[in-house]
Amino acid sequence: MKKFMTIMALMVTIVTSAAAMTFNEAREHALFLTDKMAYELGLSSAQLNNVYEINLDFVIGVAIQGERPSVCQSRRDADMRFVLSDYQYHLYKKTKYFYRPMSNSRNVWSFTIYNYYTDRHHMYSNRPSRYQDYKGPSNPRKSYSPPARPYAGKELRRQQRINPHSNYGRK
Repeated sequence: MKKFMTIMALMVTIVTSAAAMTFNEAREHALFLTDKMAYELGLSSAQLNNVYEINLDFVIGVAIQGERPSVCQSRRDADMRFVLSDYQYHLYKKTKYFYRPMSNSRNVWSFTIYNYYTDRHHMYSNRPSRYQDYKGPSNPRKSYSPPARPYAGKELRRQQRINPHSNYGRK
């Protein structure tokens, strides 16, 4: 009986470690997601870096650290609301594979973005400059300060950015 229990414990350990995501895998998933967001939402280079950090924090929080997805999603939405323009944020919320990029089936995480962009090697933009040195939420070095309240930066965003699809502020 002891031998059976030892074998079962070993099998559970192997399955658990096989299902766990490594940091490099999380980084690649976050990069792919960010690249497609940059393409569809028209992100600037500063936004690209910030969105990459937000996406990596989200993937690490959910798939590696095992945080509740709803908590990670709330934090991600607040950060995205601060970084994106009103128009970009509207598109982000409307596009399901950006807004809810991960799904879980039998304790295995999958990324819905791969259903829409099947070529995993095609990238639309260069890697964010933060790709090599940002290591996730344990090493926070964000170039922006996320708000304590989700919509605290709304007025600041309006002063800093203009919707590219409007004539507001143009001469």
